Amino acid sequence: MNLAPITKKDLLYILILWAIVILIFYPLFTAEYVYTDEIVQLWRYNEGSHFQMFLPQGRLITEKLFQWLFSSATTIHDITYIRLFSLAGWMVSIPLWYVAIKRIVARENLPEILTFFSLLFLVCSQQFCIYVSWAACLELFLANTAGLLSGYYLYIAISEWKINRKKAIYLLVISTIAAQVALFSYQSGFGCFLLPFLLHLVKEGKLNRKILMGGIVYILMSGLYFVLFKISLNMVQAGADTRTDIVINPFGKLKFLLQKVMSSSFRFNYVMNENNKTGKIFYRVLFGAWIILNFIQQKKNTIGQRIAYPFIIVLLWALIYLPSLLVKENYASNRTLLALNLSVFFLVMNSLIEVISSERMKKMVVIGICTLFVINAWYNFHKLFLEPITQEYRLVRNYITENYRDDIKRVYFLRPDENFFQRAYGITRSWDELGVPSTFFNWVPDPFVKQFVFEKTGDRKKAESIETVHLLRSEIPGQYLEPSGTLEVDVEKIIMDKISVSTTAPGKGKP
Repeated sequence: MNLAPITKKDLLYILILWAIVILIFYPLFTAEYVYTDEIVQLWRYNEGSHFQMFLPQGRLITEKLFQWLFSSATTIHDITYIRLFSLAGWMVSIPLWYVAIKRIVARENLPEILTFFSLLFLVCSQQFCIYVSWAACLELFLANTAGLLSGYYLYIAISEWKINRKKAIYLLVISTIAAQVALFSYQSGFGCFLLPFLLHLVKEGKLNRKILMGGIVYILMSGLYFVLFKISLNMVQAGADTRTDIVINPFGKLKFLLQKVMSSSFRFNYVMNENNKTGKIFYRVLFGAWIILNFIQQKKNTIGQRIAYPFIIVLLWALIYLPSLLVKENYASNRTLLALNLSVFFLVMNSLIEVISSERMKKMVVIGICTLFVINAWYNFHKLFLEPITQEYRLVRNYITENYRDDIKRVYFLRPDENFFQRAYGITRSWDELGVPSTFFNWVPDPFVKQFVFEKTGDRKKAESIETVHLLRSEIPGQYLEPSGTLEVDVEKIIMDKISVSTTAPGKGKP
């Protein structure tokens, strides 16, 4: 099979993508903060610890990565280097994604511009922002890239089967290995396996042998993973996390997919709260408009094939999101949606590009949309995530380190409400990832306080002896007297006092 060669223009596009990543995420090199699970992992994965967070969830490779990286970290500042590890992983992955998508696009005779367009969408996505700015997601570059490459190699193997069977078997073996790497890193990342077959479906507009083969192998590789996962648990004599319990509820899960999950995928990286009614209306209108447009464009197919096409797409979405649809938990967090979001991007943007007849107009539209993607990605990272999180971290850390005394044995920690940043800064909250205080989550205060005391005193045993009593600030009925030997940490008050000072000082505005 002839593969599209990589040209100097392609290398230039890859350099542009790298430059955009640096332009948006350069603060990661110097910013110091800690976000939700990161503090648990820093405190618990200390050298010599037998702590295991991901093995019971079926993520053996991730477990090994976290044990290696976090056991080498001592301070919160060290987490910076772990985030840079994730960023470097994505910088290496970008050319792999580019080459794979370019060759599929070329083979399917889809618009050439779709390759760069889709990669820019990826690096500007909410998912990419979360993957590189949250060390708790450091494995996602491996999971998603391995998932894509697994599907890509199978896509080639199917085409090679009648021409060079030995080569096809070799590619199938590579595909199988890459699939298990993806699944043992982060199960949702394996959904990227189906992107090559979705692009083939975009071109054909109907179900065929190649798409069926892709879906069948996808299910078989998932089944192989499940067997290996159970074997791995038996080998280490560990029990599975209840979050991995399988629930068979086709109609309930289909409703969850179409009402909750896909609503996020049709927003094209514009952050809205998951319960936003405008976002749900926008999703339905855009999805409906695409169905009508696509029906008109597929003139080569029969009426029956054109009617069936949206249903095939929904089935493919269900397969892409299968790992999350099989488990008990219904939580469509942004970090699980990369494959689905890219699938929607390919469907909608290909239809948009095809409807524009002028090549000059196509370039202008793509450049305009790309510019909006970059601006939006910068805003998402800097304003919705980094600025409020770094201020929360700095202010609370300073308060604890300034007020901690050796005689303090207990800390009363008043957690902010989930929507506190929304009230304080006027920003949007999305799931547990953007626009939400790190200290809102009930598993954060205890390791948060202990780590600060440890870094202040250098005495881990003293830090471990601190008792942290935490509850939401909204749960406090009124003022109460602190017992002697305690420290009260009221996160909302600490931050609001700073905001009040900043807004009343001459020449100052809201931070």
